[in-house]
Amino acid sequence: MYPELELSSEVSARAEGERVAQGKLSALKDLLKKSKPLFQAAVKAAKKGKAAFDRWVNRLSNFNPAKWTIKASPNHLITELIA
Repeated sequence: MYPELELSSEVSARAEGERVAQGKLSALKDLLKKSKPLFQAAVKAAKKGKAAFDRWVNRLSNFNPAKWTIKASPNHLITELIA
């Protein structure tokens, strides 16, 4: 879906996602901004609310570290990101 961000395996994508999730909101934003289409899709989904954002995240490829970063992030961080 966003090949410029995808890694070669789900394991490496999860590991990268978990590493970034340990950081701050700025690290998550930086990861999303690595792919302009991914960032634009995230913003579009966030504007529709948390449920729409969660559905968008679930549709991301398992090889995409952004998916695992968002899933591993604390709820308050995701709420802040959506806001």
